[in-house]
Amino acid sequence: MEPKQSVYSFDQQLKLCQLQTEVDYLLQQMLEIKQNLCLLDQNPALQSNHGREQIKSKICKNNSFS
Repeated sequence: MEPKQSVYSFDQQLKLCQLQTEVDYLLQQMLEIKQNLCLLDQNPALQSNHGREQIKSKICKNNSFS
C-alpha cells in the first residue's frame, strides 16, 4: 500500500500548520480578554473609566468569540 500523497507540498503543509497554530493562539487570547472584561461587570471596583465600561458591555453582550 502506497502512502497517500498530499495535494500540498511539505512547505505548504508546514505553513498551514503554523498559521493554524497562530490562529488558535489568537482566538485563545481573544477569549481570555473577553473573560477578563466580563469579570469587570461582576466587580465594579475594577472599572477605571466610562470608555472601558462601554467596550466591556459590547464584548460581553456579543458572543461571537465563543
